[in-house]
Amino acid sequence: MRLSALFDLLEPHGFIEAPVHVHAEEADAAKPEDIWTALYLSGFLTTDMTGHSEDGACLRSLRLPNNEVRQALRLVILEWFECAVEDVGVIDSFHDGLCRGDEDTVKQALSCAIGDLGIDVGQSDMPTAYHLALQGLCFGLPGYCNPSSKRSGVSDRWDIQVIPTGRVFDVADTLGMLDERPLITINMMYDPGVDALGLELLAVQALLEIERNGIDDIRVPRPAVGRMRWGFGFDGQRVSVVCQRL
Repeated sequence: MRLSALFDLLEPHGFIEAPVHVHAEEADAAKPEDIWTALYLSGFLTTDMTGHSEDGACLRSLRLPNNEVRQALRLVILEWFECAVEDVGVIDSFHDGLCRGDEDTVKQALSCAIGDLGIDVGQSDMPTAYHLALQGLCFGLPGYCNPSSKRSGVSDRWDIQVIPTGRVFDVADTLGMLDERPLITINMMYDPGVDALGLELLAVQALLEIERNGIDDIRVPRPAVGRMRWGFGFDGQRVSVVCQRL
């Protein structure tokens, strides 16, 4: 199963399109062509498109059936990244730096995490690989909802948004202290042909694209206070990072 499909299912009103035989009696999850049917029959996915198909499996819109399954899938993603990154403290550092606007901490933590995740420089779709890594590392951000993305290689759109949750999550909130969690917006760019200076400029360009394309041009949802923008540049070997707090 593709990691991108799991992320798509966790989007608000998220769904994926996959071939499913809704009237099958059983399916073999070990077979790639049957995995979606198996997940549907097991109750992990549901669909409103339950009509018969003469060809058996047909393309249907699948979604998560309830919040319990949504939370279970979220925990699966968190555990996968915690196991993939050798030192879980690296993820904690990434989260801390991302929330505080600490460029050096984020760059160091992300460089370590990317190395542990084993992204193959020779693979055909490097932007998607880096984007999925970034989005996955944003799961579990303290005080925030799941990261949301309108990832699209066709339109060259690689942004991620993380919105503060309204739920009480720490002592500061329970004491009524000022909550200054910003709306976090991330954008990234990839260019394997840049030098060190070009890599830094790539991150700056990614940052500027957030405003230029109106990616965070929305009313800041409560309880968020202000905006924080992050630009990331990748060249297949190194990463550059730049942050702007508004």
